[in-house]
Amino acid sequence: SGELDSFATSHEITIEFSDGEKVAGTLHELSPAAMGFFFDAHVSDQSSYTIYVNKQALKSIQYQ
Repeated sequence: SGELDSFATSHEITIEFSDGEKVAGTLHELSPAAMGFFFDAHVSDQSSYTIYVNKQALKSIQYQ
């Protein structure tokens, strides 16, 4: 599992929610002070969508 560090560059990550669901995608910015962050979830090789993730709903973040 990763730390909720602050950065402003793109990172490929996998997030795991507290219910066990895992989603891979791209994180562009993460601030320790924010309640959550926007995340580009990869649906397929050619498609993604942006979701807002509440940090309290997460079990872990894995940086790839």
